[in-house]
Amino acid sequence: MEAWLATHAAVMTPLMTAGVTSMTRGLSWAEAVGVVDAWRSGFAQVRHRGLEVTPSSVAALASTPRWLLGAALWLASRVGALRPLGENGTEEPAFLRAAMARPSLPRDFRG
Repeated sequence: MEAWLATHAAVMTPLMTAGVTSMTRGLSWAEAVGVVDAWRSGFAQVRHRGLEVTPSSVAALASTPRWLLGAALWLASRVGALRPLGENGTEEPAFLRAAMARPSLPRDFRG
């Protein structure tokens, strides 16, 4: 479960942050590929903790070409698909970022 939660934080933190941005405008190309870079950085943090990126469908994001994921995110932001992820504002991604910065996940984050 800890691996799944850490992976969730690695994926959702940048995605929700992009959702907040897309509430007012579409992502720029740099912002879209920045989400991809943040995902890969998050996956590296998960692995650094000795955990496996899980589920395998999410782990596949790490090997998907950066330009392809960036294009999908850029387009999703232009058609409003990311907006629901930003509706709760910046509090949840800030919590997830703080949790991932700790040496081990806090007990309330692990469930």
